[in-house]
Amino acid sequence: FKNNKPHPWSKDVSSFIVYPEAANQTIYSPRLEENDIGNYSCILRNETHAIKHEIELRLQDKLDNPMPTFRPKDLVVSVGESARFYCEAFVGNLYLPDATNEIVWSQMFDDHPHNVTDSMQVNVTREEGQIIGSYLSIPNIQTHHYGRYRCQIVSGNSAQKLNLSVLLSPVEVTAITDTQLSVLVYVMATLLLVLVILFAWICRTVQQRTTHKKDNRCSAQFIANNEHENSCLNGVLPAQSVHITKTSNPVQLDSSHMGHEVVIIKNGMRACGTGGVLANAPLVQSKSYFEVKLQQSGHWSIGLATQQTDLNQSVGGKDRESWCLNSNHLVLHGGDVIYRLDASKGVPNGGQNSPGHVTTTPPGTVSVDLGPVSAPAFPAPANASGTDGGLPQEGDTIGVAYDHVELNFYLNGKNLNVPVLNVRGTVHPCLFVDDGAILDIVLDNFAYGPPPGFERILVEQSLL
Repeated sequence: FKNNKPHPWSKDVSSFIVYPEAANQTIYSPRLEENDIGNYSCILRNETHAIKHEIELRLQDKLDNPMPTFRPKDLVVSVGESARFYCEAFVGNLYLPDATNEIVWSQMFDDHPHNVTDSMQVNVTREEGQIIGSYLSIPNIQTHHYGRYRCQIVSGNSAQKLNLSVLLSPVEVTAITDTQLSVLVYVMATLLLVLVILFAWICRTVQQRTTHKKDNRCSAQFIANNEHENSCLNGVLPAQSVHITKTSNPVQLDSSHMGHEVVIIKNGMRACGTGGVLANAPLVQSKSYFEVKLQQSGHWSIGLATQQTDLNQSVGGKDRESWCLNSNHLVLHGGDVIYRLDASKGVPNGGQNSPGHVTTTPPGTVSVDLGPVSAPAFPAPANASGTDGGLPQEGDTIGVAYDHVELNFYLNGKNLNVPVLNVRGTVHPCLFVDDGAILDIVLDNFAYGPPPGFERILVEQSLL
């Protein structure tokens, strides 16, 4: 709806149309006009519930002050763990030749900024430099890191500064009060008394059943066997046959969307041969997770792709329709290297790219071949259990988590810290294999489990 008028709209109301590949979820305009200004709303409903989201569109010829596009979120982290914040703002084009944009993270003490110790700040830009952002990573949280942080964004077009604050807090440990302790002791004593009574009742029931069987002149062999039983619970619970019907997961590798030389076995869970294959279910829920077991080494790629990707190629991420982590430790999209894992480095060697972002330092040589490249390195987690210092190897498990904002990869349950942004379109899990590689996709009963809030892939069902 626009100003309570349902879609579709005439040109004098709005130039926005439904994006063809967005499954009625996204509207866009190739060129904004003044009549596009107004309040837009989207309503999702079924027979019992309705959810409404509203947004106001305003046009601005010249940006006076930076406008936030992503606010950092408060974190609660224990000592020794890692933390990462991100802030972003729209600054527009610079109108003066000597004007520059600046973004700085600081730790606040008594409203005074201080440098953040034992941390790393990586600045990024997108939309041709009109949007700037910055990551603040603290790999090993200590007690002096707790407190409030400020992301300050300064645009060369205005002297007005944008300050975005975020709080880093420790995990609270709640002490048990005297009242709670008394209640706990009372509950435990009551539970123990119930168990004693239940045990006595069971033993008496067994004794009565045994006496009844003797009075009925049961066979001598049966009586002898019962007299040698040491447990008073014998004969109380008769043996029963329980038939459990396992519901098969409808999500699997899709034989109708795979390369000509790909082979799918194990009920649609294993891929081998040469080429790529998609899963038969798109990722439509807010937070999805799946795992891939590296059964046999070779050349492989794991990630997400739309149905328009080329599945006859042996490397994922070579076109604009796929985002993949590859066996040569590169994260690729559109033939460009977004990240390169390097377990030998304790800290990043320069900045790293992300989809739609540009690093402030010149990137290295970009290559989509499976050989080594000199792209910017991003370290794998030091505590990842890969057999080669934290890099994926045969026998490891790669986890993939996607929340429609970031695509993250996990190695044996540990986050590789290579977030991929700007994944667009309706995407499916994708696997690419070559040179003897064998991959098993795991869609439930995970080896390491999804991150908090994520769950297995669910199949979209119509309520009509």
